Amino acid sequence: MQEQLASYREREKALNEALVTAQQLRSEAQAQADREADLLRREAQSKADRIVEEGERSLQELGREIEVLRGQRRQFIKAFRKMLERYLAELEIEEKEFRELVPERRSASKGGADLARSSDVGARATRSESTGD
Repeated sequence: MQEQLASYREREKALNEALVTAQQLRSEAQAQADREADLLRREAQSKADRIVEEGERSLQELGREIEVLRGQRRQFIKAFRKMLERYLAELEIEEKEFRELVPERRSASKGGADLARSSDVGARATRSESTGD
């Protein structure tokens, strides 16, 4: 019986040692898993930070490009408006000159005076075409 008791005690001791070893291995495996998870978290956070920074830089660059385009648009509109105003002014001058010519032709006597005025209108039209106005 003593031998059996000693055998059971040895088995119990071996089982306890195996249990302690298993617990140590589990603790070491858990610590390793925690370290790996922490490393993955830091890498993911670093990558996320880079992506956010890149997005912010892109946003700022796009904002600058938009401002440049808005400035170009304002300049275009200003130049286009100026050109249109210049053309309108030229049209008004042409209309005024035409209105002044038309009554003169009607009231003028037939013959040489009428012919002279008509050549004057042709000369003005030719002058206007040659200057590009």
